[in-house]
Amino acid sequence: MTALISQSAGILTAPRRTTDRIKRVCLVTEAAGGGVGRHFLDLAAGLAQRNIEVVAIYSPGRCDASFQQSQRNVGGVQFVELPMRRAIHPLDAADLLKLTRCIRRHGPFDLIHCHSSKGGALGRVAAALLRTPSIYTPHALVTLDPTLSPLKRRMYGTIERWLSRPSAAIIAVSPDEAEHAAQLGIAPQKIHVVLNGIDPPNFTTRESARQQLGLRPDDFCIGFVGRLTAQKAPELLIAALAELKQKHPSAVAVFVGSGPLENQLRKQIDQLGLAQNVRLLGDTVATNIMPAFDVFCLPSRYEGLPYVLLEALAAGLPIVARRVGGVAACIDHDRNGLIVENESSSDLAAALHRLASDVSLRGEFATRSAIKAAALSVNRMIDDTLSVYESVVTHPAGRR
Repeated sequence: MTALISQSAGILTAPRRTTDRIKRVCLVTEAAGGGVGRHFLDLAAGLAQRNIEVVAIYSPGRCDASFQQSQRNVGGVQFVELPMRRAIHPLDAADLLKLTRCIRRHGPFDLIHCHSSKGGALGRVAAALLRTPSIYTPHALVTLDPTLSPLKRRMYGTIERWLSRPSAAIIAVSPDEAEHAAQLGIAPQKIHVVLNGIDPPNFTTRESARQQLGLRPDDFCIGFVGRLTAQKAPELLIAALAELKQKHPSAVAVFVGSGPLENQLRKQIDQLGLAQNVRLLGDTVATNIMPAFDVFCLPSRYEGLPYVLLEALAAGLPIVARRVGGVAACIDHDRNGLIVENESSSDLAAALHRLASDVSLRGEFATRSAIKAAALSVNRMIDDTLSVYESVVTHPAGRR
């Protein structure tokens, strides 16, 4: 989605670390959009810049326009399009056969790094068949979803546990996801934490962004960037805005992104009388909008480590977010943001009210967000991933 891949992948600062142990790497993903797509492209570009041969296999099914556009800026990487089905399907065996043949045709590789649930499942089985070490980055394990039924939670948990056995390593994008993986029964010695990272985006000016949105000087602007889905819980923010409006009539919520809940949200906005307080912008470049925000809000029900949080930090924004995976890695409660424990619109409204009422507090939080962003760079992410790669090829006996 354009809103999530707001900076061209492959445009990285000069790489710091190289390796002689890793020569050729295969990357595999079924999800080629949003944060996963961005990570996939940044990783491919970073490895190529470190003189590693990269073959990146992706499925066109969830490949968005931003992935396609950003892919053109990634040099030194061979991209291979290979259709894969998103959900569990009777023809998954055929997809596995095609993927295995594709990897064999472009190999051999020192390791195969698989991303997202379906890419992780097919890629790791293919790696086992080819006797090649595999690494898996889930980008938010599906079992983190609180809306899963107990039956599906057990089923997916069993699959993740079973697939972890032949895997050389599991990369969690946050400490919370790593802890959850261990709770599923995945061997702790296989779990590594590598936080996502970004290079500083080219933000537009605050004045330009607010003018573009038609905001008045005294409007308190709350920003949301993401898919309009149940996972992201945008309806929770709209309900919180209705409460906040009673004390702050000039509060405005700006939503960047699209998704299946859009019509439902429009009805909710009308029912709550918020037509003048909400902007639904659809898919647009987030970095052109974010400087207009006074606060960034992430009401999600579950996450890995969302790139929008990293962009919010880079934009120097105070953040209000639910306590879900990756949030604690980006927010120090009461220092650069406020963490809301419960799925409660009233609790969310209370946190937003505190920031709407205190301009100096927003300034303090903003300064600390910008400082925190500096430590979460793309180069650091690539270096940490490379350390996992080296541990896998250096100590093959310890993979099982």
